[in-house]
Amino acid sequence: MQSSGHDLSHEAAVDQRLKRGRSSQGVLYTEFVKEEFKRLLTTSKARAEAAPRNDYAFHKVRYRNWLSVVNPDSGVWLTAGASPKIFEMSNDEFVSAVCRRNTVEDPVVPKYKSWMSREDHRLFQCACDGGACPKFIDPFGYHFVGCKTAANAIRLHDEVVAVVARLFRSLRLDVIVEPTSLFDHSLGDVGNQRPDIHIRNPRNSRDQVIIDVALTGVDGQSRTSDEAVERPLQVRYDQKIAKYGQVAKQNELRLIPAVFSHTGQVHEAFKVFAKEQIRAKLEHFEGPVKNSKVRSHMNWWVKCISAVIAKTASRNVAFKARKLSDSIMDSQDSFIMRELEDAEVYFGDDFEEIVADAGNNADLYAANQGSTELINETYTEEVPLRFMGQDVLYHQPLSLD
Repeated sequence: MQSSGHDLSHEAAVDQRLKRGRSSQGVLYTEFVKEEFKRLLTTSKARAEAAPRNDYAFHKVRYRNWLSVVNPDSGVWLTAGASPKIFEMSNDEFVSAVCRRNTVEDPVVPKYKSWMSREDHRLFQCACDGGACPKFIDPFGYHFVGCKTAANAIRLHDEVVAVVARLFRSLRLDVIVEPTSLFDHSLGDVGNQRPDIHIRNPRNSRDQVIIDVALTGVDGQSRTSDEAVERPLQVRYDQKIAKYGQVAKQNELRLIPAVFSHTGQVHEAFKVFAKEQIRAKLEHFEGPVKNSKVRSHMNWWVKCISAVIAKTASRNVAFKARKLSDSIMDSQDSFIMRELEDAEVYFGDDFEEIVADAGNNADLYAANQGSTELINETYTEEVPLRFMGQDVLYHQPLSLD
């Protein structure tokens, strides 16, 4: 209750700061937008709870993703601009990213309609967890973003690791990606433990730093309720601590798990460390700095990470959607071929009569074609013309007058 009261007082203080220097009309419009958004979430939750069993999953996914984008980090790629190349997207990538953010059906994702589709409904289920519990493919593209098949999850992870390493290098730090032989193997079995980033000269820290990046969806089993928005990130953070915490301590290393969601949300522990290094770099080269300048640099970092997640996620959706479309086309081809085989079996007894009839029709077609050519020759005449100083012949139809 004490923390809840503190949060309310902090929110009230923020609202008071935002209202200073603004017109009454602007304040009223802001309050109106807040109330409309609350009403939208309430309606979405009621629709998800009242949905039939076969439609419940789609409404649940939509509601949970709406809640997961209500934070300062998700969607900041929309305000990044197009100056650096890291923020450039194709039209299809941008449309796909906006569809996921607004929970609108992505036009590139194939949809299954039971009342009009001939495809097997199992094609629209994914067995990326080994097939124990097939996952449905939502029309928004959320599952395609971090699907474990076709290396989608690995591709997204590697792109985020690359941009995080680049951002720390911009602070003039010695950064190594996927270091080898970092841990002392005499301390135990650490063969499968290799962090993503190793910072050898962090500022204001006597220990070297290792960073392990993790990306998580917002609709997994770790989310115990719709309102537990931070739960998936915290679970992944705890998993990284359990995996690397003890071995990092034994090797006198500082562990910083960098956990991000597919919507672009950033775990607070990574933000704290990033701000610490940004401030130390600015103070080293410029002297004392204001908090606003540190926040400005941190906002730029979040924009870069958010843009990379949105762009790579859109590419994952396009890749998986194309694979699914190919599977659907293959199933349709096999269905058509089965129909043709059945048809051949049906008229197989009359096959000789059909071939003979085709031969007679061929003779009739040849006779008609010869008559047509003879008529064309009879009713045409050669008319001499002069073109570029030479005589040419032009076949002109004869008049019947």
